[in-house]
Amino acid sequence: MCVQTHWFLVAVQGLHCYLEIIQNDEKEDYHRWKDFNVKTWDIDMLGGLPQQEDRTSSGLFRLKYMEHWNGYSLQKGFTQNLIDEFRPKLAAILVNSDFNEEQTMKGSPEIYYAARIRIRVSVSEGYGYADTAIS
Repeated sequence: MCVQTHWFLVAVQGLHCYLEIIQNDEKEDYHRWKDFNVKTWDIDMLGGLPQQEDRTSSGLFRLKYMEHWNGYSLQKGFTQNLIDEFRPKLAAILVNSDFNEEQTMKGSPEIYYAARIRIRVSVSEGYGYADTAIS
């Protein structure tokens, strides 16, 4: 979910709600969701989660939140340093994936080095750095 250019990870427990409905009333028609108006659903904001320390890692943090979320809590903590190490690994994983239709870089050692090249990028309050692959 994007709010004012900032991305949030939203975990929806629709199946849990559906199973509670089945247990509570056996005579209902279960082929439809009873309450699909998500604007009326309760929102629980979790505190104490790892926070990014730069302006370029928001998406990587969301991926780690999804990876370590068990449906109730974050099972493993992580830091900005782990995210910085994860960035080039993710580039290599994506390039070497069976789902990557562009096969020209697959298995190439260049991807591992290219993913580590740091370029200077402009951000709204000065400058930051982002890892990127050379295209």
